[in-house]
Amino acid sequence: MSSKLRQLIQLGKILIFILLLFVKITFLKEVNTMIINNDSPLRRLPPLDPKTTLILYGIRYSIEMADAAYSKLHKTIFDKMCSKAEEISNTTKEQIKSKTKHVDNVSVFLDAWSVVDSVHRLRGLFKCAPFIVQDSGCQQFYQDTNDIQLLRNIVQHLPGKINEITSQYFPILGVLSWFYVSDLENKIGLNCSLLAGTLFNNMRIDFVNPSNSKRNLIYPLDLITLNAYKYSVCLTDIMMYVEKMTRIIENQMKEQFENLPAAGADLMLCAHLKWE
Repeated sequence: MSSKLRQLIQLGKILIFILLLFVKITFLKEVNTMIINNDSPLRRLPPLDPKTTLILYGIRYSIEMADAAYSKLHKTIFDKMCSKAEEISNTTKEQIKSKTKHVDNVSVFLDAWSVVDSVHRLRGLFKCAPFIVQDSGCQQFYQDTNDIQLLRNIVQHLPGKINEITSQYFPILGVLSWFYVSDLENKIGLNCSLLAGTLFNNMRIDFVNPSNSKRNLIYPLDLITLNAYKYSVCLTDIMMYVEKMTRIIENQMKEQFENLPAAGADLMLCAHLKWE
C-alpha cells in the first residue's frame, strides 16, 4: 500500500470521527432537554390541600422518571451505535466482540422497563386526580399508552405466567429493537435488536420497520421498541404521548393556579449524628 493511499485512508477515518462527534454533540443537546422545564407549573405548585399536592408531585416525578430513564436509554444506544461504527472501521470482528460492554446491555433493559413502570404509574395517577379534566386529550393518552399496562403486567405476574412465557422460547425480559439512520437523504439505516438472553432455533425476532411509522423519522436514532412475550411498545412514541399529555396538564394548571405563590419543594434534609 502506497504512502499516499495510507494518508487518504487516515484522512477518511478522521473525517468520519469528526462527523460522528458532531452528530453526537447535536444529539445530546436535543436529548438533554427535559419534558418539564423550570418554569412549568408542575415545578411551581402553590400551597394546596394535601391530597392534591401529593398527587401532583406523584405525577411530576413519574413524568421526570420516565423522561430520565428514556434519555439514558437513548444515549446508551446512541453511544453503542457510534462505538460500533468506529470499531467496524478500525478493528477486526474478534476485537469488536471482546470490547462488548455487557453493563450497557443490562443498562438499556433496566431503563426500558423503568420507562414502562413510570408511565404505568402515571396513567394511574392521572385517572385518580379529580382536578384533571378528563377530556378527549386524556382519553387519547390512555388509548395510546394502553399496551404499557399489558407489558408491565407480564413482569409483575411472572410466577403465574412463567410456563406460558417460556414455552414461546422468547427472552423473559424481552427484546429491544431500534432503527439507526445512517443516511437520511437516501433513507438508509441499521435495523438492530438486542436480546436479553440467547437465541433459540425457530425464535422469531421482529425488527422495527421505519416504513410503518406514521411520522417522520428522528435522526439519527428512532423507534426504540420493547418486545416482551406477545406485546410490543415503541418507547419513542410513548414518550411523545407523555410530553403531549404533560402540556395538556400544564395548560389546565396555568388556568387554575395563575397568580398564586409557589410553595417550597424538593427539599433534602440532613441531620448531624454521632454514634458509639
